[in-house]
Amino acid sequence: LHGLGYNTYTKLFHACVAPILDYCSGVWGYKTYGKIDTVQNRAVRVFLGVHAFAPNAAINGDMGWSQSQCRRKIEMLRLWNRLVNMSDQRLTKHVFNWDYVTLRNNWSTEVQTIFSDLNCENTFDVKDPISLNLTQAKFYEKQCNEWENSVNRFPKLRTYIEYKTTFKTEPYVQKSMGTKYRSILARFRCGILPLEIEVRRYQHDENWHREICKICKATVLEDEKHFFFDCKHYDVPRFVYWNEIENKIPGFKNLSINDKLKAVMQDNVVVCTAKFIWDIFKMRQNCMYDN
Repeated sequence: LHGLGYNTYTKLFHACVAPILDYCSGVWGYKTYGKIDTVQNRAVRVFLGVHAFAPNAAINGDMGWSQSQCRRKIEMLRLWNRLVNMSDQRLTKHVFNWDYVTLRNNWSTEVQTIFSDLNCENTFDVKDPISLNLTQAKFYEKQCNEWENSVNRFPKLRTYIEYKTTFKTEPYVQKSMGTKYRSILARFRCGILPLEIEVRRYQHDENWHREICKICKATVLEDEKHFFFDCKHYDVPRFVYWNEIENKIPGFKNLSINDKLKAVMQDNVVVCTAKFIWDIFKMRQNCMYDN
């Protein structure tokens, strides 16, 4: 990426990749195509610096891109608008009218389903054009609702759902920061940072349920909250970080843990948060593997 920012990366994807994925999707774009979603998810993973086991709900929720299927449905409605406004003398319009009257397992059937999902059946019945801006807003609202229902199904997102409640592009994604800092913060948020609670999911350990932090020896399972707030091994950098945050967010130390997590992801402090997580995770790795 070499310092490529969010806006530039997004524009490049939608200018150079999406048009190839969605070529002529106004004709064929109603169905779900997993390979197209895979390409988009891979692009998101590359930018965030996370591996293939990062939950799609989390990375898409942080990146804030619209679903590929929504783009294709918009293209179908764009074609609908062109056809209904086309002169009746055109051959293409004759084909469209025949397809519209047939309305059985054809293109018009798929468009009718889209109108039905948008609660705009009357627009389809009278063959009127539809506002694409209004359509995009409705698709976005639907995507937000679907996202809210999906994030609760992932055990990895046990901490994520406590401070991430809306589908939108997160400040850390838009911030200009080193790729290593964006990556460490994204992995922390997605629940894939290799802490004990995550590592043990893949180990055949009879005592996997034991609650002990290998770093500070406390009788608590090392999860994101313990790692970030409580582990004594990181008290020195945490003290410096806490004071820095307190200067930018007065009263921060008196907030609840969930409110603190929301606060440290805010636009004015998220770079500091990413650097803090990078520093203490490096300390953790040194403690775990250099002895």
